[in-house]
Amino acid sequence: MSVDMMNLGVTNLQYCTIAVMDGATELLSYDWSGDLDTYGVANVDLGTATFDSDTNFTIEITSGDDNTANNNSSGSVALATSGTSLIHIEIMIDSWPQEIGWSITDASGAVVQQVNIGEIAGEAEDVIEWWVNAPSEGCYTFMIEDSYGDGINGSAWGVNDGYCTVKSYDDNLTFVSSIYDYDGSYQFESEAAGMAVTSVNTGIQELSLNEVTKVFPNPFSDQTTLQFSLNQASNSSMTVRNLIGQQIMNLDFGTLQAGEHNRVLDFSGITAGVYLISLNAGEETTTMRVTLK
Repeated sequence: MSVDMMNLGVTNLQYCTIAVMDGATELLSYDWSGDLDTYGVANVDLGTATFDSDTNFTIEITSGDDNTANNNSSGSVALATSGTSLIHIEIMIDSWPQEIGWSITDASGAVVQQVNIGEIAGEAEDVIEWWVNAPSEGCYTFMIEDSYGDGINGSAWGVNDGYCTVKSYDDNLTFVSSIYDYDGSYQFESEAAGMAVTSVNTGIQELSLNEVTKVFPNPFSDQTTLQFSLNQASNSSMTVRNLIGQQIMNLDFGTLQAGEHNRVLDFSGITAGVYLISLNAGEETTTMRVTLK
């Protein structure tokens, strides 16, 4: 834990004691010395404080100044939710999905996985999912951001609210714990939730291609996005046929590595109607029905 301390006195601050208090219990105490002039700021590393539950805490400074009214500050701490390394993110977007981005970072701040603002596309009420497997036990932070500052609070603009959930699952894809749950009822610029990974999933049940393939938006005009995830590197391709079996489009993606992939499909100039998109990856094939408006 660290604090930024500003000297609001008219003389230089040369020493003080900084204490972190949980009620009447002292968690940390640090004797600082230096030469901090008026309005000068010093960052002080106090060490590690351990909290047993969600709580409010205060930071109290004892010094030789004549104004003790500004020697206290308060804060709060929320304990991270414990879970396994397999994390599922689900977002139902509003009419402005390009404003939303999210990331998962480890305790050092290194990015484990992220979707940048501007990368999510689709139409209102499309549901988009991601699976992330954290590499090791430890503390992680999920953060969701909205570049406009209104979250997925669509009702403020006359459309339905979206939502975002982040959950932990075990090797058998059984729910373990809820890390973050936002129902779209309020606005935000960014929100964060901590998670403590206490076990790493090493025998994760592989999801079938059908379970990890989506097309959004659907219905759509001109363009849509094919999103899919591969358990292992695979030769992949896609065909589009109409309902009488005529091939409309054929794309060879070549060999794709394991992980998530997105491909924008351009239907410009194709007659409106219902089509079948077939994705082939290795020995698996899945087919989805889509509507071009």
